Amino acid sequence: IEGNLLIGDSGDAANPWGITVQAGPLGVTGATTITGDLKVLTDASANILFVDKAQAKVGIGQEPGANDGKLAILGGLRNDLTLQVSDNANDQGIAFQNSGDAYTWNIFRENAGSNTADLIIAGNNTTGPQSTITDLNEYLRFEAGGNLKVAQKVGIQRDATEALDIAGNIRVDKVIVKD
Repeated sequence: IEGNLLIGDSGDAANPWGITVQAGPLGVTGATTITGDLKVLTDASANILFVDKAQAKVGIGQEPGANDGKLAILGGLRNDLTLQVSDNANDQGIAFQNSGDAYTWNIFRENAGSNTADLIIAGNNTTGPQSTITDLNEYLRFEAGGNLKVAQKVGIQRDATEALDIAGNIRVDKVIVKD
């Protein structure tokens, strides 16, 4: 340990943490168990990381509040949460599973070549959730060039019975009809 280490009550009712490192880093080797909350600060008011054991929540940039989910991130940038691949040929995404560990939805990027990627939303089919994530059906694809592909019927302001089913007016500049 370099610097000062304070173990015990900090004496500050607003910040009663038991271990304080002052003026230096704290090095820990081997397994470490924390039985209470964990809070990482840059000063008395800047929460970098907060683990709330009682609520089973993690906060980055803020303490997680009662209405926050399991992970709460405070930020103001378009990239506050960034997922990066180690190789552009790899897929990357977020998967949703039910309580039986079966996949129900997947939002992911797929390599489209030339350092670009498509964004895809895939979901379970009519047979229900899938045990393998690659068995989910692709429903929506935002292509790297800006095109949008929809794999199923689209209903606007109503349930779809046709490929495109719209309740209301449609405005178009040009219509091309092909056989």
